[in-house]
Amino acid sequence: MHTLPPELLLMIFKFACFINNISDTRTTIRISHVSRAWRRLCLASPALWSNISYHSPLGYHRNYVALQKVMTYIGRSGNSPLHLDLELYAREDEGFQIICEHSVRWKSLSLKCAQGLMPTISWRLRKAPVPILEYLYVQDVPTGRNQEEDSSGPSPLSQGKGPFSIFSGGSPKLRVLELKNGAVYYMRPVHLETLSTIHFSSAFNDLELTSSDDYEVMRIFATVSCPLVEVLMLQNISGTSWFDPPSDIYEREPEVLWNLDILQLEGSCDISLALHRLLAQICRPLKEIVFDTGLSESPSITSILLPREDGNPPTRPTIFFPELHSMVLQSVDKTDAQSLLILLPGFADQGRPIEKVALGLEIASVWLESGHGDWLREMRVEIYVEDDRDPKAPLWTRPRRTLIWRDGDQSTDSG
Repeated sequence: MHTLPPELLLMIFKFACFINNISDTRTTIRISHVSRAWRRLCLASPALWSNISYHSPLGYHRNYVALQKVMTYIGRSGNSPLHLDLELYAREDEGFQIICEHSVRWKSLSLKCAQGLMPTISWRLRKAPVPILEYLYVQDVPTGRNQEEDSSGPSPLSQGKGPFSIFSGGSPKLRVLELKNGAVYYMRPVHLETLSTIHFSSAFNDLELTSSDDYEVMRIFATVSCPLVEVLMLQNISGTSWFDPPSDIYEREPEVLWNLDILQLEGSCDISLALHRLLAQICRPLKEIVFDTGLSESPSITSILLPREDGNPPTRPTIFFPELHSMVLQSVDKTDAQSLLILLPGFADQGRPIEKVALGLEIASVWLESGHGDWLREMRVEIYVEDDRDPKAPLWTRPRRTLIWRDGDQSTDSG
């Protein structure tokens, strides 16, 4: 290793430092402690120090080691763009204050915090200049759900606080926005004109914000413009149609996402009546719909595309996506599988047949040996098998697909 040229050695260091999850930033420190030569090379390479993981102390106790680490990494990273992984549970945290002073260098920000800290954190983010920020992930931990959080006091929502807007000066490079749990309500950027991917999710079936989750999703689309969005992902957003929507929901017609290609549903997505109307409006240009809902008991395909089949008047009309041509079934439950028997012939009868169906690896191994495979062939749809998604891959990319059946043709690979 000592005979390698510095350029090649630096490439190896970068691979070692960045191949791991961003939350593990100890590799750079370890490499710099191997030898004097390696240390000189590390200190002369600011990009090696650009991944910063910081977990604030619990309660009100200061963590001097973590604070010193933040200051060391920021100092050694020079002017390199920063990739941040933050967990905040203490009020007036010094480490977060220091990090905010360098917001002009933020390239990606993953933020997890106690729900009660949302007003304080959003206040700091509201005025933060983020000219190069491309990725934002925000998750709040509802009060009392995590024994390690600072759970003193009521949640901001119970006090009538929020929603909170952030980055009031704009975020001109932001491409991917992920809001999880109450962050859908509490925190969102003001300007979303550059977004290509949006992901809304909830981790808890009994989330205390359930009564407003999907309405906040609606409010986002009714109050801001997202003209470049290509991928919309909904995860565990469900079941609030029995609540009266806030009065301001219908004050403005939601804008159509003219560049939308993919709608992806994950987990429990029994789409409520309110969200159903929203999706019918904003998703008209949709080309592909992805179902990854196999572990859920909610009938996702039925709730978004089909009316009720129990003889009663449908609570949701069938959504008409005039440009829809592909379906991806990463995982679906038995109810959704049966719904396809109604859905695909129905599309064909309406003159808009589905052209392609991609199956996840697990579901493909079962379906292709059963009557489902024969039925898909009878429908004359192209059948693909899709690889499992790389969790480190960007959200807007789809896994490699292999064409395994086409009417009168041979199979090929499709990236």
